Amino acid sequence: MNSVQFINSPEGQPQYVVLPISEYERLAKLDKQAAETMNKTPYTEWLAIDYDSDDTDEAIIPHAVVSIMITKQVSLLAAWRIYHDLTQQQVAEKLGITQANLSQIEKVDSAPPVKN
Repeated sequence: MNSVQFINSPEGQPQYVVLPISEYERLAKLDKQAAETMNKTPYTEWLAIDYDSDDTDEAIIPHAVVSIMITKQVSLLAAWRIYHDLTQQQVAEKLGITQANLSQIEKVDSAPPVKN
């Protein structure tokens, strides 16, 4: 018997979960252990890096671009292109590359090309 209960929104989407206190305590303990483990690693501390401040320091990504990334499951570069209502061919011409090359660059898990 599943003792976990879901509380749904009026649209039927899960919003909350009700679970036994023992399960909550188990999850809270795991969360605490994970936090303690993370605090022991050397990569959790911030390092000071010198940089020159400019006008782009407060730049943000518009919600519309993020929404395109999520709904269409595309990379940030592709989302910006779609946001500006441009085709791959149009952007490729502006960059002086082929459409096929831009397609490779826009792939979600693409890595920058390496020149020998």
